[in-house]
Amino acid sequence: MKRLTIVAIGLSVALAFLLGISVGKRTASFSEPEVQEASEHNREGKEHHDRLTLTREGEELAGIKILSVGYGEVEQTLEATGEVQPNTDKLVQVGSFVSGRISQLLVNVGDEVREGQILAFVDSTEVAQAQYAYAQAKLKLEAAKKRWENLKRLAQFGALTQRPLQEAQREYADASAQVAMMQAAVEKAQTALDLAKAELKRQQELANIGVFRYPPLQEAQKEFANAQSELEQAYAELISSQANLVRAETDFQLADRNADRAERLFQIGTLSKRDLEFAQLERQKAHSHLLAAQREVEAKKANLERAKRQLELVQLKLKREEEIANRNLYAQSAIQKAEAEVKQAEKELEQSKAELEKANMRLQIAKAALEREQRVAEQNLLAQRELQEAQAQYEQAKAELIATQNALRLLRVNSGQSARIPIIAPISGRIIERKVSLGQTVSADDVLFVILDLSSVWVDVRVFEKDIQNVKLGQKVTITTPAYPNKVFVGTVRYIGDVLDEKTRTLLIRCQIANPQRLLKPEMFVRARIQIGKRKGLVIPVTAYHEDDGKAKVYVQEKPNQFVEREVVLGTRSGNWVEVKGGLKLGEKIVAEGSFLLKSEERKKEFGDEH
Repeated sequence: MKRLTIVAIGLSVALAFLLGISVGKRTASFSEPEVQEASEHNREGKEHHDRLTLTREGEELAGIKILSVGYGEVEQTLEATGEVQPNTDKLVQVGSFVSGRISQLLVNVGDEVREGQILAFVDSTEVAQAQYAYAQAKLKLEAAKKRWENLKRLAQFGALTQRPLQEAQREYADASAQVAMMQAAVEKAQTALDLAKAELKRQQELANIGVFRYPPLQEAQKEFANAQSELEQAYAELISSQANLVRAETDFQLADRNADRAERLFQIGTLSKRDLEFAQLERQKAHSHLLAAQREVEAKKANLERAKRQLELVQLKLKREEEIANRNLYAQSAIQKAEAEVKQAEKELEQSKAELEKANMRLQIAKAALEREQRVAEQNLLAQRELQEAQAQYEQAKAELIATQNALRLLRVNSGQSARIPIIAPISGRIIERKVSLGQTVSADDVLFVILDLSSVWVDVRVFEKDIQNVKLGQKVTITTPAYPNKVFVGTVRYIGDVLDEKTRTLLIRCQIANPQRLLKPEMFVRARIQIGKRKGLVIPVTAYHEDDGKAKVYVQEKPNQFVEREVVLGTRSGNWVEVKGGLKLGEKIVAEGSFLLKSEERKKEFGDEH
């Protein structure tokens, strides 16, 4: 360490000699009055600054550039805190244009997706039906065109038939029957609606007087009673089996003693072998009974534990149903069900009325057609009429084909496409919600995925009433956040609110901020700085100051080739210039470039003196 210190001191002295630099009152370049003035300055308690003296050659060698402090344009800013919000222009709810069943899912929550990427597949019977309708319409058009062309050829030879009148008569009869059937359907739907309204009224009255019976609660109570009964029975059976075990143990002990006694008597010859074998057989039987009794006791214990667990489960169910009954949720469900039935009945009635209206229109059309056919038959205009009808059918078939094509276009499929429809991501971003699972049935109204693109976000800040006049749309905004202390995010003012918060007397200002790396997250707290204009102020180049212990400092030229370090208070930075709020005066000369070299040499001198 001593050797390194000596080397460092030697290098510092050599460089100081080269540049012609002396520091503080440790140099011979200071005059005696200056040393005395510096000492008096320290004795008065004021801040002491080491003065650096450079020769002209040293100043040129260090690249020192001197600049006078002057006025410049300083950006005025308005600071406020705010929260990051998702840009709703970049928040997309993705659904299916067709109803069907999810057959394949390709993404999960948190996945990054690109615009046009397939997220899932839906197997749609709706698409299959639309494609089938298109194929049928196409066949119908071809048949109508062929019939029209055939009739034109037949008309040239006068070979048309007399069938149109009979067909009109059949159509009129069918239309009359359909009207009668639709009238009956309307009456039936009206009756169903009346019954549904009566049931809804009854359910509402029952709910008002609180006399609803709740079958699930009664069922839970019944199950609880049964579980208690089973538990009591299991206790009784266990006690009975334990008593049987005691008897079996007693019987086995008695049989065992009898067998031992028989063996001893047989050995001394006072008992026959047959009696011995009988005693041993009785002992085996008693042992078997004992084992069976033990197994029965274990089984009854297991039954008892099962009965206890069942009772606990039933108790939980009973408690849940009692809570539901106490909150009257069943009554609300019954009323909601009755209301749904009323709506369904109303819908069916409207549909029946619409069908009846269509049937009446068909009847009127059929009647007019029949009357026309009768006149045509009387005037022998069949050939012309059949040709006109064939042409009308051809035009109708073309219209139906166009309608089926439009239906496919609305479903965003073509006639040759499979009924397995892909769900496409409309924007690039991240999946933040997935509301479907494999095999789930979906409709065109369902939201399947939610995609959020955080490449730009909104930051909502609030400014006080006195500052509203300074905020304009399009003003530049810079954002900082504690999460990324060394990063600055840039955007513009996009929206200025219209209503003040009556409690805080602040107005909402919404800023759109570029977030290409997706570092800013929704609900993150930030500090915003809105650039509201420019003003005149003292400025210095950003190269003129350096930081020391968290304080900004510059080197001020007091005399030619003589500099002193001074602490300054900085304000807003604008490009390569920064505002000075304190520490400097207009016209003072400072080191604009090369201050870092001055500082490093000063520290080397101090390092050398310390050692």
